[in-house]
Amino acid sequence: MAAKTLSSTEYIEAWKKLVKPIAKAKFLEWAESGDPIAIFYEMSTLVMTLVVNIVLGPEFAQEYGEEIVPMIQAYEQALQKPQTKVFPRWMSNEGKTMEYVEARFTQLIGQEITKRLADPKKFRNNKDYFQALLNTLGGEHVERTSLQW
Repeated sequence: MAAKTLSSTEYIEAWKKLVKPIAKAKFLEWAESGDPIAIFYEMSTLVMTLVVNIVLGPEFAQEYGEEIVPMIQAYEQALQKPQTKVFPRWMSNEGKTMEYVEARFTQLIGQEITKRLADPKKFRNNKDYFQALLNTLGGEHVERTSLQW
């Protein structure tokens, strides 16, 4: 059911409306600054910002985006290192980074679930992926996850 909801025109249009001004503002910032930009890093940051907005919603992104976007990027880099595949995580800085990011995400997502389930009427009409899942499943599976907050 959530997949059908997420592919609906209503959701796609809401996401376009959400991300277009964010992307436009960033491109204008780059164009007007006159300074060179690190295109790969800056595009990665923009894409992750847009993804966080779509997946977790604009309120969550506004509150935590500056914290979690760099964490996602650090996690991605750490995940690609051979140390994280060969050694236990505690043996490398990259592994420790992954542990920290996972723990922080678990905490933030757990808090968001608690907040949204405490007042479902307030969040029911949000058009983010996370809310679509909560609308479909409610708190039904939360107790069986590893989310501990």
